Amino acid sequence: MTASGTTTNPIVSVCVPVRNEQKYIANTLDTIRSQTHEDFEVLIFDNCSTDDTVEICRNYCESDGRFRLFQNQFNVGQIYNFNRCLAPAAGEFIAIRSGNDPMQPDYLKKTLALLRDDPGMGLVYSRNLQIDASGETLEKQYLDASYFETSSDEPVAAAATVMKRFFHPASFFGVYRKSLLDRLQPLRHIFGSDKIFVCEASLYSSIGCVQEVLSFERRHQRQASLEDIFSEDAVYELPQQSIYASYEGITPIADMIWGFAVMISRAAIDNNAKARLCQISHAVLGNHYSDNLKKEKQRVLGIFANNRELFTNEATNRILNLNRHNYLECVKRIQFTFPQDHQLSTVSKAIAGLL
Repeated sequence: MTASGTTTNPIVSVCVPVRNEQKYIANTLDTIRSQTHEDFEVLIFDNCSTDDTVEICRNYCESDGRFRLFQNQFNVGQIYNFNRCLAPAAGEFIAIRSGNDPMQPDYLKKTLALLRDDPGMGLVYSRNLQIDASGETLEKQYLDASYFETSSDEPVAAAATVMKRFFHPASFFGVYRKSLLDRLQPLRHIFGSDKIFVCEASLYSSIGCVQEVLSFERRHQRQASLEDIFSEDAVYELPQQSIYASYEGITPIADMIWGFAVMISRAAIDNNAKARLCQISHAVLGNHYSDNLKKEKQRVLGIFANNRELFTNEATNRILNLNRHNYLECVKRIQFTFPQDHQLSTVSKAIAGLL
């Protein structure tokens, strides 16, 4: 990885992971540079952009010593780039920003005020407005009920609040106390990883929300898609006869529920709280995404039906076993949500018996 710009000793580190953001990145960086709180550094992590993103960002680094540009040597994928951008942050507080989402001049000032007033608060975000590709405000906005605040006094209740009310990424793209971020596990390589990240944060600290619109969420065709989560350059390339890659992302909701369970099991809370949270996550997420989960189950069973001859062949070779292992992992994720399903159980036993 290469970096350009100068280092500082700031109060806030603003971390901006980007890839092919030439259309919006200048607007975003302008709104960061215009903050009324001026003691900050900006760490831009470019994930092998193929447009003019790097050149635009380099111009900001050359004109303002608070900006630094890091360039990945190859496409590491969206999730890994998010995790990488946090590593060199030197500030006491860390703001995570999207490369296409602008903010108001007082964003840092007002979020920092809440954090400084309450040492037990580890994350603060603000209300936001959705804008279109041209920056015009959209008529349809998120409901008031989707914004939330939590208390660290009741971690189970706080985590349940995040599960029930996290419907847009405003809270994830907030300002964190670095001491809190240092406790959190990396962003996961699954759908809903931002929701899991904020949920874990709620277990260790309070979360606050500035009741004023200080940021914007740009809605455009490249947003909120699984398409760019996995990196073609970073995954292991398999021969044409392998159907391994076709399993990526076929169970996003089931993977998210499993991700919550893994996070809870590793959390620094007592076992009773873990058990209660697992029950809550299974009920809340399973109920909210019930239709999606049923479709995912049918897709997983359909893969077995369409590849029965391949999977049940007694022959053993590396590619065939990779197919079996990866498919079995998908089945287990779905089984976690549908533990009593007879078809899933039968398929799971059949595949496991050949490994």
